[in-house]
Order: sequence, then C-alpha cells, then structure tokens
Amino acid sequence: MIEKEKKTILKGGVLTRQRNQTLDILKGFGIILMVIGHNGAPTWLHNTIYSFHMPLFFIASGWFFSEKDIDEPIDYLKRKIKGIYWPYLKWSIVFLFLHNILFYLGVINEKYSNQTAYDMNVFIKKLCNVVFFMRDFDQLVATYWFLRCLLVGCLMFCLCSSLVHKILRVEKECSTRLVSLFFLILCGAIAYFQFKVPIVPNNGYRELLAVFFVGMGYLIKKKESALSRYRLLIITMAPIFIILPVLIHPIEMIPDISFIDWLLIPIAGISGFLLVYQISKPLSSWRSILIQMLIYIGRRTFYIMTFHVLLFKPASYLKTCMLGMDWHAIGCFPVITSKDYMWYWIVYTISTIVFSLMLERLVSHLQLKPLRIKF
Repeated sequence: MIEKEKKTILKGGVLTRQRNQTLDILKGFGIILMVIGHNGAPTWLHNTIYSFHMPLFFIASGWFFSEKDIDEPIDYLKRKIKGIYWPYLKWSIVFLFLHNILFYLGVINEKYSNQTAYDMNVFIKKLCNVVFFMRDFDQLVATYWFLRCLLVGCLMFCLCSSLVHKILRVEKECSTRLVSLFFLILCGAIAYFQFKVPIVPNNGYRELLAVFFVGMGYLIKKKESALSRYRLLIITMAPIFIILPVLIHPIEMIPDISFIDWLLIPIAGISGFLLVYQISKPLSSWRSILIQMLIYIGRRTFYIMTFHVLLFKPASYLKTCMLGMDWHAIGCFPVITSKDYMWYWIVYTISTIVFSLMLERLVSHLQLKPLRIKF
C-alpha cells in the first residue's frame, strides 16, 4: 500500500520523476473500500468488497515490479525492507506502547474488546513476535497481516523468478509466469488437501497466494496496452466475474481456506483490479477537487490502514450516545454493530478517513521523523 511508481520525463532539459496517478487513484479507491469493509456495511456490500479488495493491493504492488529486479534481487530486498518492514515495525511498536494507555482510558477493554493490559512478559513476547515474525501485533493494527503477506509475497516472487530465470535459462517474463502459476497451484493443493504446515502461522496460505497476485500485477502491467483496447469489454464483464463468485460462495483471503475459495478468489481479485484500474485510468486526467482528493488519499494508504481502527472510536462514541449505550462499547472491534442506524457505516467511513489524514498531517507537522513515511 505504500509503494509508488514514477515515470522518468524530460522537463526543461532536466530529468524528473512523475508519479503514476492512475495507481494513486486505484489505491485511493482500494483503501476506501477497505475502510467500508471493516465498518459494518450491508452484507452484500461487505461480501463484494472482501472478494477483491486485498488482492487489488497485492496486484498493485506487483505493478511496480520490473525485470531489473530479477537481475538485482538484493537491491529489491533492501527496498522492500525499507518500504514495508521498517514502517510496519515502527508503528507496530508504537501501538504496543499505546495498548495499556488506551486500556486504562477505557478505549479498549475486557468487556467489549476482549483485551487486557499487557504485563512485561506479554509485552516482551509480543515485541519479539512483531520484530522477528511480523505477527502478534496489537488488535488496533490487525490489518498489518497484509504487510507481512505483502513483504513475503514480493520477496518470494522476486527471488523465485530470479532463480528460475538463471537456472532454467528462460526469458524473464516466462520465469515470472512459471512462478505465478506454481504458487497458484501450490495454494490449490493446500486448500484441497488441507495441508497443515508446522510452525508457519495459518499454513502460510495468504503469503503464498500473495506471490501469485504480485506476479499477476507484473504480468498485467506487461499487457497495459491491451487494457486500453479492451476497456469496454473489461468494464462490462469484470462486475459479472466479481458478483457471480460472491453469489455462489462469499469469499475473502482468510487463513483457513476451502477449495472453492481458491477457485473463486483469483477470478474476483483480478476482475476487481481490472475494473478499478479502468475506472481510475480516465480519472487521472481530470483536475476536479474530488479526483485530487482521491489521489491524496491514495498516496497515504499506509496511514489510513494504520489509524482507521483506532479512529473508528470517535464515531463509535457518538453512536453510544445515540443508542443510549454504555460508552465503553466503543471498545467493540472494529465497530459497534447494531440493527439501528444501518446507514451509520457512511459516518464511520467519512469520519475515519478524514481523521486519519488529519493525524498524518499532525505527524508531519510535528516533524516526528522516526514515524513518518515518505511517499
């Protein structure tokens, strides 16, 4: 979510770098969908979003992969650690330190959040898991599983593609195709036979599937010109390939996956990316305020992912007042769900994104350099 693509252009006789605004808009749509998916939206909307919104980000990350990375996997490794692991580590530790403060303030609690204060032993154990295994992070950044999968998926795709290219002496694009296909089949075998992999959390299924989606991002980019030629067909057919899997069997990138999930997720995930890309592409040339806002949001997806669960709390507090509930119910994870005010997911979405962007600006304004992420 925190990567970017830039293009080299000649401006005034000087080479400069320009961002790919289409991908910024696409990620803006994607992070808004993620927030909606977490905040009690109607079931049909929730299921539709979950069928493709996480694959969308994996595919977008693969879009930034290049053939040069196959030749220089070590440089790619360094960039990924700096761009994914380091921000993950900093903010995971921040939220570990915040946990007890928020617990004693009542923002998270045992009754509604199923959370207790961390003693020193628990804190050290969690800290070690965060640092060395990228897991066991605080509940308020539960979405950080994505960063672990993204890092593993990118690195495995790059290293395996490099090895296949060198050992089998095939073209680079061919090596990426072979790697993507292998990991898709491997995930299918895990889903079908229900393999249990010792030590590896959740059998590593999501990490392995991430390799496939990262590879698809790279391969789709290679056919970027075809996307323009078949734009009308994609816009017409992609919604069908998103909705039909949802109608057959609600799907998402859960750890315990069934074979039907494995069959449907690639279809819905790739279709979702293609659809959002085709919507984003023409919008990138617009100069309206709404499009500039989407671009702004798309460049700050990491902060929204990091802060959104915590910043659901103000809207949850307002909801407790409206429903006459115990205010400690703001600890409900991730939001307070009720049959009353079914439209309230809109309030959650708007307020959380606005507050996340405000908090990001505050971090930048206070010049808290260790906590800042450069886009």
